[in-house]
Amino acid sequence: MNCTKCNAELKPGARFCHVCGFDMQSAPAVTPVNPTQTQNTMEQNTNPTPPQPTAQSPFVSRIIGILTKPKSEWSLIEKETPNQTKLFTEYVLLLALIPAVAAFIGYGLIGINYGWIKVSGVSWGLGMAINSYLTSIISVFVTSFVINALAPSFGVQKNSGRAFQLVVFSMIPMWVGGIFMVLPTLAIISSLIGIYSLYHLYIGLDFTMKPTTEKKVGYFVVSLLVLIVVYIIIGYILGITIGRIFEPDELRGLRELNRMFN
Repeated sequence: MNCTKCNAELKPGARFCHVCGFDMQSAPAVTPVNPTQTQNTMEQNTNPTPPQPTAQSPFVSRIIGILTKPKSEWSLIEKETPNQTKLFTEYVLLLALIPAVAAFIGYGLIGINYGWIKVSGVSWGLGMAINSYLTSIISVFVTSFVINALAPSFGVQKNSGRAFQLVVFSMIPMWVGGIFMVLPTLAIISSLIGIYSLYHLYIGLDFTMKPTTEKKVGYFVVSLLVLIVVYIIIGYILGITIGRIFEPDELRGLRELNRMFN
């Protein structure tokens, strides 16, 4: 037994230290160290819990869900409160960039053959990109507005937020498929993938506007025609205005030759 103050050796049971006079009964009790507990603590410090994987972003999850399990994803969309501003900034503005950037690369950097002439140019690619981007954005607003306006004709209550949801999420496959515009010769693939958007427009009606079974087909057909016609008209108008500004000299020359011989 040793003194806890001066470490002098004491007789067993001694109350006072014969060297420094320290009262041994006032000394705090020393808890013996458990070697097993110490080892476990050291193992915890040297082997921390591995970090948990980061959850997938809602944006990516929504796109994957729309493309791979449409009905399940639309059932989730049905439970969400429509927020047109959020849908526009987080989906429309971003996803519409896919075909726009692809068009810039395809027409501006790679080019396309018109007979024996290869036409390309940064200005032309920029014009095609602007045309694609604005067409997508304007079409979303015009189409959703018309679909919502026609709702009472099919026994459906107007809901601009739901109509906007319907159009935005239905167009996701078309925007993603726009990546094939990077090669103008593969543009037909983008069109084929766009057909998947029409399927989404059909099943999406049940989860957004919710027409009756008897009127669903009619509402879908009208909505489909509105989407196609609006997209074509806006694209044509922008093509005339923007296209003439950014038109490459090769195309301008071909048009003049065609005018001369016809």
